Amino acid sequence: MADLSDEITKQEPSITLPVSLITGPLAQAPPFYVTVFLLAKACPQASPEKLAAWMQANSADVRHGIAYWAEKGLLPPCQPAQEEVKAPRRPVGEAPVYSVDELQVYLVQYDWVKELKASAEKYLGHPLSIQELSTLLSLYDWLGLPVEVIEVLLAYCCGKKNKSMRYLEKVAMDWQENGIDTAEKALAHVEKREDGTYRIMSAFGQGHRSPVFREEKYLKEWQKDFPTEIICEACSRTVMQTGKASFPYANKILSDWKLAGVTTLADIERLDAAYAAKKGEKTSQPVSARKEEKNQNRFINYDQRDWDFVELERLESERRKEW
Repeated sequence: MADLSDEITKQEPSITLPVSLITGPLAQAPPFYVTVFLLAKACPQASPEKLAAWMQANSADVRHGIAYWAEKGLLPPCQPAQEEVKAPRRPVGEAPVYSVDELQVYLVQYDWVKELKASAEKYLGHPLSIQELSTLLSLYDWLGLPVEVIEVLLAYCCGKKNKSMRYLEKVAMDWQENGIDTAEKALAHVEKREDGTYRIMSAFGQGHRSPVFREEKYLKEWQKDFPTEIICEACSRTVMQTGKASFPYANKILSDWKLAGVTTLADIERLDAAYAAKKGEKTSQPVSARKEEKNQNRFINYDQRDWDFVELERLESERRKEW
């Protein structure tokens, strides 16, 4: 544990807090943030990293606590974290095992624990047992992984169809030893090891599950022609247009882009601009010309779009029969 005695001896032997502060903001704040506040007041010169080491907590969480009080005008904002080149920290001793009472305290006092538990149950597909919840919390307390990294870890392991908590802990230790301590680093690491499936499913709003057999066939076909970012763009547009993860709809978008020679996101922007310009020309036509065009289409009793979603679903149904 880090020693703050030098920092404390530089200050007054005591700090004074008004009753209104104690019964107001302090009483309403999460207990962890209260501890951060008191230590920051007692050691105003100590860095968030030093406070975190003394508390045996994650430095990012301590910074969040300081930011919480800074927003209320009760602490000065901390300086941005500086990048440090240091050897990865190895966990000390064995992973902690929590009692039922301790787990209950976590669930009652910390909203992030409840949210992480709910997220894990969604990925794993069943309510967490006491042992599973204990393992999950140890990734935070013992390995020091931030909650957002644990979220990516859950998605990654479940995406590989391995929902064993032993496997989860093994991968978590590997990430911790390799300094993967932010969601950005975790996602970059996953992308290097995977084929982009997690990002594509996330673009569909389905990052909590793996693709089924028919969906995997679509993914393999798409990945032959396009990089992951192009596929993700098509998936995002599909959800925006249809309100759901329709693989046939996304397939039609990508087929059209392939015919148009799309290879980059810039190509898509040019197509969008050309489409908008063309649409603008139509709206600027004389009323008589637009009326004539409307009469030519009088037998179509539904709104015309670039892609007919109903027709796409019909084609998909026929394709399933072939499979």
